[in-house]
Amino acid sequence: AVTARYSRSHRDEIDNLRGRLGRLIADLRDRAGIAILALPRDLPEKAEDWVVLARNHFDYGEVRVAEAVSKECGKRFAGTPTAGSCTSIQAQIAYEEHRFADALKLLQSIHDGLNARAVPVVGKALLQISVVLEAQGKCRQARDVLKYLRAEMPKLAHAKAAKARMATMRKVCTQGVQTLPTKTSGTKKRDAAKLPDGATPDGG
Repeated sequence: AVTARYSRSHRDEIDNLRGRLGRLIADLRDRAGIAILALPRDLPEKAEDWVVLARNHFDYGEVRVAEAVSKECGKRFAGTPTAGSCTSIQAQIAYEEHRFADALKLLQSIHDGLNARAVPVVGKALLQISVVLEAQGKCRQARDVLKYLRAEMPKLAHAKAAKARMATMRKVCTQGVQTLPTKTSGTKKRDAAKLPDGATPDGG
C-alpha cells in the first residue's frame, strides 16, 4: 500500500513537472514571438555567417529555424548592417505568411535602427516596404516610399531599382486591391527534388 501511494505520488509529481515545463515553453515562445527551441545547436561566430545560416534555412523551407536564427542575430548584432540583413529575412517570412503589419514593422526597424543611413540594407528594406504595401493595395503609399528612397539615397543601386519599380507599379498596382505574395521559401529544397538521381544543385 505504501509503494502504491509512493508510485501514485511520484506519477503526480512528474505530471505536474511536465505541465509546468509545457507552460514555461509556451510562455517563452509567446514572449519571443518565435519557436525559441528552433535555434540550431552549433551557431556561427562571425556576424556574416549568421545571415548565411538564416538564408540557407529559409531557402530549404525551414522557416521557423530561419526566423529563430534571424531574431537572435538581430539581438547579437543590433545596430549593424548584419542585424538589418537578418531582420530582412524575418520580414520576408512574415510577408509570405501574409503578416503584412509584422513585415512592415520589421522593415521599418531596419531603417530606424541604422538611423536612415544610405547603406544597401536600408535601401533594400525600403524597396521591400514598397512591395508589402503594393501587396496590400496601398499603391500611393508604396510610391511615396519609393520617392523617398530615390530622393534621400540617390547613389544606391536600390534608388535605380525604385525608379523602375515606380514605372511598373503604374501598370500593375490597383489601389485597394490585394495581391497575395508567391512563396519563395524552400526553393532549394524544391529544386533538389526535381534533380535526377545522383545529381546535385551545383551540377556535380
